[in-house]
Amino acid sequence: MVYREKLVPAGGTPPSSGYSHGLAVDVGDTRIVFVTGQIAIDDAGDVISTDVEVQTRYVFDRIEAILDAGGLSMKDVVKAQIFLTDMSDFPLVSSIRDEYFDKPRPTSTLIEVGALVRPTCYIEIEVIAVVATSSKTPQS
Repeated sequence: MVYREKLVPAGGTPPSSGYSHGLAVDVGDTRIVFVTGQIAIDDAGDVISTDVEVQTRYVFDRIEAILDAGGLSMKDVVKAQIFLTDMSDFPLVSSIRDEYFDKPRPTSTLIEVGALVRPTCYIEIEVIAVVATSSKTPQS
């Protein structure tokens, strides 16, 4: 049986439209958390800054909070997708990404896009995280 749980970060408000910040899916002894693309808007719907570094850190912090709501952490992330409106921001965003993920880092895709849902948002990040929910160890 598959169990699904909608995740809202601590202190956060549910999204105003029909999506979830995150969705935890329990399948057998495994919990998978899908975090929807996060942009740099606060719970009131305002863009927090037009500085890409500030936006990037804010988005990663939001992702951490959503994962925490599902009982996971950044170390459980196996896939990250990053969308930038300006590829020249790649070196900065990449260095910040590396601060948030331990080695081995998750698989990652970075794509330049023409625009995001808000004109002054320059980055959007979504992740998938996985953790075993039992004490079983893998067989060799």
